[in-house]
This record gives sequence, C-alpha cells and structure tokens, in this order.
Amino acid sequence: MNLKIQVDTCCQIEDLPIEIISYLGNQEDIHYFKTIIHSRETPINGLLRVGSPSGGLKRELLLREYLKDHRMISPLLKVITEPSLEINLSTIVEEVPSTEASDHLEEEYYSAESDYLEEEYYPEEEIETFSQEKLLILSQYPDNSLEFPTVDYTHKEENNLSDSLLVVTQICQFFRYVTQGNWCFVTLLPQYIQKGSLIQFYDLTTAYPLDSVVTRIDTIDSYGVPELAYGHQVCERDSSYVIGRLLGKILHIDNLDTLTLNSFSLTQKQIPLLWQILSLSLSPLAQNRLPLSQLLNLLVSLRKTLSFPRLWWEIGSHSVLGLSQQRLNNEDSYVIVQKITSQNTPLILAAVADGMGGLAGGEIASQSAITVLEMADFQTDLTHSKQRQSYLNYLVTQANLAVRETAKDGGTTISAILAKGCHLNIAHVGDSRIYLVRNSQICQISEDHSFVGMLVANGQITLEESFDHPDRSVLLRSLGSKPHISSEYIQTLERFGQDPSLSLENQDLLLICSDGVWDLLKPVELLEIFTETTTSLQTTVEKALDEVLNRGAYDNATLIALRINFHK
Repeated sequence: MNLKIQVDTCCQIEDLPIEIISYLGNQEDIHYFKTIIHSRETPINGLLRVGSPSGGLKRELLLREYLKDHRMISPLLKVITEPSLEINLSTIVEEVPSTEASDHLEEEYYSAESDYLEEEYYPEEEIETFSQEKLLILSQYPDNSLEFPTVDYTHKEENNLSDSLLVVTQICQFFRYVTQGNWCFVTLLPQYIQKGSLIQFYDLTTAYPLDSVVTRIDTIDSYGVPELAYGHQVCERDSSYVIGRLLGKILHIDNLDTLTLNSFSLTQKQIPLLWQILSLSLSPLAQNRLPLSQLLNLLVSLRKTLSFPRLWWEIGSHSVLGLSQQRLNNEDSYVIVQKITSQNTPLILAAVADGMGGLAGGEIASQSAITVLEMADFQTDLTHSKQRQSYLNYLVTQANLAVRETAKDGGTTISAILAKGCHLNIAHVGDSRIYLVRNSQICQISEDHSFVGMLVANGQITLEESFDHPDRSVLLRSLGSKPHISSEYIQTLERFGQDPSLSLENQDLLLICSDGVWDLLKPVELLEIFTETTTSLQTTVEKALDEVLNRGAYDNATLIALRINFHK
C-alpha cells in the first residue's frame, strides 16, 4: 500500500505515527510539512521534508556525512526512501491543530509560517496528486518559542544588535567550516535556524558543492546571491553575501540591493566597521566580497566593540585664588586628559595638586607635578587593573622627582584618578580629596595624609572635632619632601580590598578637590549641591566655588567634577 501524505491525516513512517498538521510550502524540489509525532509519552512537533532522491535532500545527506555530529545541526529522526509515495497538496489556509496533543503549540509558529513563501500557498482545493519514488526526512520542528526563537528578522521589531551579532557570527563560523569541506551556502532559510546558546540548523538544502552550477531560479529569495538568476558557479564568497543580507535584515535596512552610506541611520553610522562589513559583503561583484575568514574576524571585532559599554564623561572644573591677602599666587594646579585607546575604549586621567612652600615655591611645585601627568603618553599596556595602578604610581613618583628638581623649597599634594572604560584607579598623596557620589550618597575614597587625619583614623578625635582642630593643615605626606617615594607611600584603592580598581556605575560622579574646597564645604553640602541641580556639571562646579568665596575662601580652591555615562 502506498504511503500517503496529506494535511489533517495520519500516516506511519516506519515505527513513528505521524499526524500531518500543515503544508509549509516548497523550496526547490522539496515539500515541507509540519507534523506531530505521537510515538512518545509527550507528542513532539516534527518537520517532514519530502523531495527527489537526487535533489536538495540528497545534497543535505551528503553534507551531513562531512559534518557528522556537528553541534550546530539538528539530528535527524528518520531518513527513508519510499518507492511509491502519494502526496496530496490540498492545504488549509489557516492552520488549526487537530488533536489535543497539539494544544501546546505556540501561536508564534503560525505567524512565522504565514510569512514563509506566501506564493506557495494554494487554494482550498486539491492541486496535485502524484505517485512516485521520494526521499523523506523527519526531524524535530524548530521550537520558535520566546526563549528559543528562529532566526527570522523580517519583522520590524527592534533587535538587540549585540545578541543578533552573536547569531550572525555563529552562522558565519558554521559557513566557514562547511566551505572547508568544499560546500557552500548560496541562500538561507531562517525559519529553520533556531537561536539559543548555540544555533541549530534544521535544513541544509541551500548548500551546494563548491564549483557546482546552480541553475534553478526558484532558489532565489531575499537572502540568495543575485547570480542565481542566470546560472552560477558556486564559490565561497556566496556565503559572505548571504551573511551580509542577514545582517542587513537585522538592521532593517530596506534598500540592500542599492546600499549606500545614506541607507544607514545616524546611530548605525556611528558603529565602527558596520558600513564596511555590509558594503563589502554585498558587493555586486563576487570577487570584491569578503572571504569568510576575514568576515568572521570582522564580526568578532564588531561584537567585542558593542559588548563594551559606550562611555562618555561629562566634565566640569574650576580653580579660584581665594580672598586671603597673604595668598597672591594660586598654588593649586589641575589637569584633565582624555584619550581613546586602540580598543576604542575611553581613558581619562585627572588630578589636583595643592602646592605649598611660600612665595612661588608652592605654585611651581604643583605645576611641575601636574605637567608630568599632562605629558603622559599611555603607551604602556593598561589592560589590567594592576597594570593601570603600576603606571599611575609611576607617574606620581616621576612627579615627585620633578618637584624636587624645580621647587627646592616647595612641595605639593596630589590626588589623581585614572579610568579606563568604567574601571577606576587612584593615586593619592597629601590632603586633597577624592569623593565618589553614587545613588545620592557621597564617600571619600582618598585618605587625609595629615596629622588631624591620623588622629581621626586612630579614634583619638571625632570627625566633627577635626573640622576646627588647630593642626588640621599639618601634612604627613607630600611630593617633594623625599628624594624618592615608594609605592607604599601612595594611597590606592587597595586600602578597601585586594583589587586596586573600582568598577564605576552609570551616572557615578567623581569630585577631586583641594582643601580650600572641602575645608569650607562639608561632604553633605557637596552632595546637596551636585544632586539637587539640573544645570550642567561646569555650572555646578562654579556654583560650588562661588559658595566657597561666599564663606571667606582663605585658601586657593580647585574642584574637578567627572560624571560617567554609559549604555550598552
């Protein structure tokens, strides 16, 4: 008795009872059916493909011999050849599960299927019935759930570009592996590729042997190379074109066939490598397209770039001489340096130095120390937190030597921060201060190297008593007081733990100031000034120093404010 394949009927494929749920259309010589397999305790969704023994399904089986148990291909449940098979292509326009066992099917299946090869849907009448030898392949059906959707970017919802690039990169990696076995994908059936921690291919029929000639025009779709329209000798760069089309679908670029830079949105133009990858992959000339190995490397680089937070710093800074008749020179100096590393990561260095020594000694001392930091070349490797700390400590020790050489009777404090991306390191000597403001709280992350600071740390006086202590200006550490200083002389964030680096959060605010600021504005007042304002950071810094002047400003006062902003 002939095996009969028809929607809303049941059949037996060897030992597996199958219920044909719907006809999904055809690609090349292959008919696709959605089924329910009833052989297990819990019925599962199945994908049945029926085609010529010498066509696309045969190619898939040959490719699977090379791939063996590759993790990116879904295993087959049954492969049989039926010498006499009857297929009835009468269809139902709206798919309705016919048994209670199919109630668990997700509604998303239907919307995905309704978008697939619409021209292949037929009216509600018998279109074709024939009986001949066919190859049947049965596998599980792509889940297409919210957790594991298929690779279908034809809809207009926004896609997470970084996550989507992971999918594209995995597909490119798979295509490259396939070409090493002398096969090549010339188009894509995204409905049969399922996303997950690792993508799964449920259909491999769009792959052809390298150098073979594709003459079937009906394999052309929105992912296929245009050369398929007139007969084409398959080459590796066909797969690069397919990858480019998929990436364009992710970005919802409508005019991929006439791609120009104006096809991109402003945000897309700001993504490094994106324009180059697409324009080269989709070149009309196959020889100009990217080879898969180069395309894979570029996709990996692009995804790494997007996986890092996009950072920018808002900066405000100001320094005032003060109102004391005994201070005619501003002995404070400061610096802010911004760089972009070779990994496209923002790097910022900022410091405040408060000089001392009388006459011009303090001014020269602070300027000498700051100049060393200002001239930093950042050529050393700053990948890891200890490397950044070592380099920052080195700059401070060099600043100490500069102070000794240029200001014989002078000295200076220094409070410096170095942030690469969202990772913060500090190097601090003296009694200028570094504050961190986060979630409406302020914390001093530098320690006062002063006599009063030591008394507070030892519990001999309270913090409140330190505000009016007569010896609060007596320093225990400064640059220029010793010919050489060791790394132990410099305070780092290792004071709070083993790691010298602190991870910054979005909207974290750093305040670096000389004692002319913090001696008149207590931490809670600084917090209030910087959290209860909608003005720019520069305006807020100037407001804070205006308040210092209102309170007498008997010392020079310098304040740097740095707010980090980032998003994925």
